[in-house]
Parts: sequence; structure tokens; C-alpha cells
Amino acid sequence: MFNITSVSHSYNHVPALADVSLTVAPGEIVAIVGPSGCGKSTLLRIAAALLAPELGEVKGLEARPGYIFQEPALLPWLRVRDNASVLAGSSADAHFVDSLLERVGLGAHRHKWPHELSGGMKMRLSLVRTLAARPNVVLADEPFGALDQITRHQMHDELLRLHAEQRFSMVLVTHAVDEAVFLADRVLTMSPAPGRITATSTVSFARPRAAALRYDAAFAALCGTVATTLRSASA
Repeated sequence: MFNITSVSHSYNHVPALADVSLTVAPGEIVAIVGPSGCGKSTLLRIAAALLAPELGEVKGLEARPGYIFQEPALLPWLRVRDNASVLAGSSADAHFVDSLLERVGLGAHRHKWPHELSGGMKMRLSLVRTLAARPNVVLADEPFGALDQITRHQMHDELLRLHAEQRFSMVLVTHAVDEAVFLADRVLTMSPAPGRITATSTVSFARPRAAALRYDAAFAALCGTVATTLRSASA
């Protein structure tokens, strides 16, 4: 479990976050939605200790956090497989890295260079690189935004299978309400800057979640509820 307590932050004296608190339990997936510029990425960077907050504190991220950026941030001088394993603990993880590449559709591309991959393939590689390190907590900043819908749904399904196996906690920043509801246990809605958490929606669908859940009436209703809170927060 980790805690973000009363975090506030500004850029050049312009408030970005205001008194945000968040607790994430072991194995829990929490999604954060909100309008552009509301401080979602700032909150994630503070959670990862990539940015020090002006006020407040973060506790509990001492052991093996992993971060997935909006951009893939691959190492251009390493081939796909070497990029995938750069954060892995030892050569003993080689089989695990190879299995992850296969599961996200990159097994046949392991010897390519990053510049030979499409944007979606680069983001899939970024996901593999993070999970290959077997993190306790995954902090993901819109990791599927560059993917087409079919690939995005495939990645959602694979992420949930990996989550069931590894039981990492996860904080996911996304603009896609359906993505937040399908993946998360809770969806938090943030207000425009300075960002505050204005609503929490509990997602009670049982795990494992089948792909057919996306077409269920209850799923659509919850997506509508979250979208309504998002519009209200942005008003």
C-alpha cells in the first residue's frame, strides 16, 4: 500500500495540484480521469518521486516501482529485446521477457531497432520493459493513447492477465472513460487546475474481466456515470 497525502504543487506560481490525497491498496488498480491540464501527470510524477511536491508527502513506494510514460522513451541504440530487458533483474528473467514480448505481439520483432517500430508497437514495448522488472507498483501515464481501438482492447486484456499473475498495484492516468472503468477498481475524477479529486466511482465488476464486459449494459451505465462526473467537474 502507498499513500499520497495532501499534495499540492505549482509551476511558476501557477497552481497545478491542490491538497490531493490518495491511498492505493496492494493489488488495487486506480484510474484517474480529468480534463487536460488538470495535474494528472504531475500527480503521477510526484507519486514516482520524479518531482518533489511543494506541500504534502508520498509514502510506501520504496520497493520496485515501475513507470510508463506518455512517450515510449526507448533506447535507440538497443534492439527490441534488449530494450525490453534493460530493467530486468538478471539473465534468469530472459524467459519472462521473451514471454511478455510474445504476449503483446512483439515476439517476431525482437531483433528490430526502435525506429523500425510503429508508435503502437513502441508503447507495447514500453509496457513490457516496465513489467519485465516485476514492479510492486505500476504508474502509467496514458500508456494506450497511441493505440488503435482493437490493439488497445487487446492490451487491456493482456494487462489484466498480467495483473492477475503479478498482483502489482497500479495508478493509471487516462482520458478514456471506458478504459478506466474496464481496468480499474476505482475511478477518481479530477477538477480543472488546480487539480483536486472531486469524485470517486467504485467499479464492482468481478475479476477476471472478460472482453464481453465492454458490451454489458451495467458497464455502459457506469461509464455514463463517470462521464457525467467528469463533465460536472469540468463545468
